[in-house]
Amino acid sequence: MPFPYVIYRGDILRVDREDGIRGELFENENLRLDLSLAGSVPVPDTDKGARSGMPGLDPLIEVGMELNATLWRSSKRDHSFSFIVPLRMVYSVGSPLLEFQGLTLSPYFNYRIRQQDETMLARYGISIGPIFASNLYNEYFYEVAPEFATPERPAYDAHGGYSGSRITLSATWHFKEFMIGIFARQDTLGYRLSKYARRGDPCVGAIADVAPITAAVVASPVIHAIATTAGSCAPAESSAVTRSAVQDAEKNRKRLRTMTVSLATKAVAKLEPLITAMSVATADPKVSVCPMHLLSPVANCLDRAQTMKRDATSALSDPTVLHMNFETAELALLAADSTSHVRNLSGIIAALNKCA
Repeated sequence: MPFPYVIYRGDILRVDREDGIRGELFENENLRLDLSLAGSVPVPDTDKGARSGMPGLDPLIEVGMELNATLWRSSKRDHSFSFIVPLRMVYSVGSPLLEFQGLTLSPYFNYRIRQQDETMLARYGISIGPIFASNLYNEYFYEVAPEFATPERPAYDAHGGYSGSRITLSATWHFKEFMIGIFARQDTLGYRLSKYARRGDPCVGAIADVAPITAAVVASPVIHAIATTAGSCAPAESSAVTRSAVQDAEKNRKRLRTMTVSLATKAVAKLEPLITAMSVATADPKVSVCPMHLLSPVANCLDRAQTMKRDATSALSDPTVLHMNFETAELALLAADSTSHVRNLSGIIAALNKCA
């Protein structure tokens, strides 16, 4: 369809019909650092398809930087091979207005061909590379909380890391007054997500195997439309399939419970001595004359540690709890911070005792 375009060439921000919108932060012969922008459309609430009964997803915007390194180019500069590394922060747009949803890293190799004559500039490209995403990002798209689990869609705890691979084909033809462009892209899920996709609806699993842009908790409206349109291959409600799905859901619940108990047990064991050390340090009579910049961090760490311990103790006593409100990395960071702050405070108190 026809679409107007704008040409703008500033010191950093540039817009043209060849490369679209880009922000050039740094550039030399073989290396360029650009602003990187991306986004996705919302997924509405629905009573059909893989996300039936689950909340809709807000649209996303992605903002970050992209490093473009040219590894080879021909003498005529009409063929080039480059390695591109975009790292972006992802935000959902809704309520709240902007909410951080993690990070994406999708490095890829890109081969481009450029052909030009008096009437037209043609550009062709093929790119391929892995996709990595943070825990928070994968949770946004693929997480199935226990309250949304069904026999056909078991609970699923998404993790960060390798998420799959992507291949893109593109072609553009630039004429004097207009441009024509086409592209095709396939995202292949990583093992963990594609394995989960096959646990649910057999039709959705089959679609995920052929064009696995998303999993059983499909977030892409394109694949959602395909899954919905494929009503002719609705799942066979056989007792064997249902029984297998229930067994998978129970195995997944037990796995989550085991992970939760393990983390909660480690947390209690680690937090108790930290809480004791911080309580002793803040109870010393000399604390009242200590500088606030030394006392406040200890008090804040103590409050966080006590909250974590309450959550961990509650999780150990309640078998229905399948998630903790903190992760191992957060616990380790708290331990390091509290140890450092208590050491500083204790050193001040010891110095005051000597002076006395």
